[in-house]
Amino acid sequence: MLKDPSRDLYRKFPQDQPPSRIPRFLVLVVIFAAITALILFFCIPESERPSVSEPEKPEQVEPPKPEPPKFRYREVSKNENFGAPLDFSRALHGNALDKKIPYASEALSGIIVDMDTRRVLWERNCRQDVPIASMTKMMTLLVAMEALEADPARTIDDEITVTKCVMQLERTGLAYLEPGEKITFRELLGCAVIKSANDAAQQLAEVSAGSVDSFVDKMNQRSLELGLTAKFTNPHGLTINGVTSTASALDMVLLGERLLEYPVIMDMMKLQEFSIRGGKTKFVSTNKLINPHYPGVDGMKTGYTRKAGSCLTFSVMRNQRRIMGCVTGFKTGRDRDKFCRKLIDWAYQQK
Repeated sequence: MLKDPSRDLYRKFPQDQPPSRIPRFLVLVVIFAAITALILFFCIPESERPSVSEPEKPEQVEPPKPEPPKFRYREVSKNENFGAPLDFSRALHGNALDKKIPYASEALSGIIVDMDTRRVLWERNCRQDVPIASMTKMMTLLVAMEALEADPARTIDDEITVTKCVMQLERTGLAYLEPGEKITFRELLGCAVIKSANDAAQQLAEVSAGSVDSFVDKMNQRSLELGLTAKFTNPHGLTINGVTSTASALDMVLLGERLLEYPVIMDMMKLQEFSIRGGKTKFVSTNKLINPHYPGVDGMKTGYTRKAGSCLTFSVMRNQRRIMGCVTGFKTGRDRDKFCRKLIDWAYQQK
């Protein structure tokens, strides 16, 4: 009997046979292992669990910080409260010192401030604009120094030829500069600070801005920038045709604070004497508080006209504590100075 060849072919290639099954016990082992791993993972403290590290981010290089501007004559204040608003919350006001300090009642306006804490210790009409006479020169000094700082082609020891602008003034409070005379910028500053020379202030203005009128515009612009109410009519403070510069006592303290950043000015303000023309012409400081008997006083500027009375903006440093103040309207410079000395001593007693 002949064999059917298709049957042998079917046996050799069993295409319809079902696939072999995975043993059940092996599945159970895998499930048990997975459960055990999860239990162990959650039993381990989080701090000890293996962490999945994030891919390292490329290190970001910060751009270099710009260097602070370098100044030739300005020394930026290290007082962290420099320029901050003043604190009037505990100030004594008005006539509060009249019975404590002699001549206090004579002050038309005034203020005294602890510049480190910004605390106002006493004030009277400190926001009232009044004539300020030669204290005007404080703004003249500031604007002149800022103009000098801004012009790298100029230096404080540049020699200047005096012009006819110095002859346009009333012949009072002068260094008696002569047109054509040679004088340095530093000497002009000294004459304005120590002698309170009106002709020196006039010449500083012209040198710094090209003309006196342009300089006065810059003075008033700077006043606005500093948030002051002061209005300036000239660089020296004289009353001309009934018009004069005005400011508040508060303005003068805030303006004086800006001058603290100019050591060349502060060094001049400490001097009792100053000379020009090779020592042939000597001037004595108009600020009588600059005196070994009154320790720590290092500025700033006196003023007097009939309209303003006797005025003074002062600065004192004792025991690393800076006090500044301003008083206006005294009948005499002597009474003004007596009051200021007592006022300063009183201020340093306040905690």
